[in-house]
This record gives sequence, C-alpha cells and structure tokens, in this order.
Amino acid sequence: MDIEQTRKQRLKIIDEIPDLRLLYELRNSLIVIYPNSKDSDKHISTVELLLEIEKVIWDRIDEIERSGDIVE
Repeated sequence: MDIEQTRKQRLKIIDEIPDLRLLYELRNSLIVIYPNSKDSDKHISTVELLLEIEKVIWDRIDEIERSGDIVE
C-alpha cells in the first residue's frame, strides 16, 4: 500500500469509528484554537493534550490494522 492509500485507509477507519471521529474532530479544533504559543500555559497544556489525542487515535488505528479488521 502506498502512502496515499494508507492515509485514505486510516481516515476511513477514523470515519467509521465514532470514538475516533470525535477525538479527531477535537484534535482539529484544538489545533485551530491554539496555533501559537503567545499564551504559553494554555499552549503547553494544549500541545500535551494534542499529543495524547494523537497517540490514542494512532494506537487504536494500529490495533485495528494489526487485527485485520480493516474497514472496506
């Protein structure tokens, strides 16, 4: 699978699983709300939260891909 197919497959998994979709939307909202570090405390907390959200999303996708339950 090339990079573009992998990206599309992962986005399809995110769309099909409500919890992942919600996390992905939260992630996108946080990126828009705090794009810079002018308010350093909020920025650091937001970056930490973004990293945790990213980890949960990609760990779950990796788990799904390893299990063979690929969304068609």
